[in-house]
Amino acid sequence: MKTKFTLGVEEDIVKQAKIYAKENGTTVSEIFEKLVNQSTKKKIRKEDIVISPFIGSMVGSNKFEGSESSTDEEMDNLRYEYLKEKYG
Repeated sequence: MKTKFTLGVEEDIVKQAKIYAKENGTTVSEIFEKLVNQSTKKKIRKEDIVISPFIGSMVGSNKFEGSESSTDEEMDNLRYEYLKEKYG
């Protein structure tokens, strides 16, 4: 069920929201609704994920550029270099 809801927002923010909504074929209400839904969804923590023994045995098995295993820092560097090359 939809209900009316009044917010006190700076005028320039309202203008920006209306322009964005029009450009994206939506409404300010829908933008607000999506924002609240996304902001309040439960965050998944690494500790909450259950990994099967088979999948767990595969962790760290990926090898990049001759290294025996890739650390998070190495993956971040590879991602950075890729994006740097792609977007300049």
